[in-house]
Amino acid sequence: MKFIVVSVFLMVVACKLSAQAPDLDYYSQLGFSAGYATGKATGAPSIGVIHNTFLGNYWFYEASACRLAFFNGKSQKSKIIMLDLMTIDMGFGYTSENFFIGISPCSINLTQSPNIGIAALSKCRIFENYVIETKVEPYLYGKPENYGLLNNNFYLGVHYWFSDFFSLGLRYNRYDYYRSYNIMASWNFL
Repeated sequence: MKFIVVSVFLMVVACKLSAQAPDLDYYSQLGFSAGYATGKATGAPSIGVIHNTFLGNYWFYEASACRLAFFNGKSQKSKIIMLDLMTIDMGFGYTSENFFIGISPCSINLTQSPNIGIAALSKCRIFENYVIETKVEPYLYGKPENYGLLNNNFYLGVHYWFSDFFSLGLRYNRYDYYRSYNIMASWNFL
């Protein structure tokens, strides 16, 4: 619990500090999610405690912490599975008014398929109010496993920005054989 409180605090502070950076071009995003996860055989409700993104002119930072799923299988008791303890992607990219693409040379993923690798992230604003986002990990450092491009810490999402400061969206996450379908609420602090 202490880890979650400290992570949330640090991400909020980082968001406020980044909002003061003069080179920030696009937006910051801080939010949470709730949805449904599926595993090897059963499904369960899931919750993502925090997710944040900061996009600058030539850099980005994206992280999430504590995505839980409550599986009960064939018993009366729920079993809590940590789908995503923490993911951190930092790197360089290009941001314009409507498009972002970036490469994270050291993508840290403490998930159901934990690894360190190279990740590519992109976001694209369409129709003024919609943002489509995705992440793929084409290369893993020091792991012989081949999860496949769309099986390992992959996500695809779309957000509708009701104003410059609030959005709701849908996101699909994939962690090896676990999948998570979520509704995300996000706030922009810039």
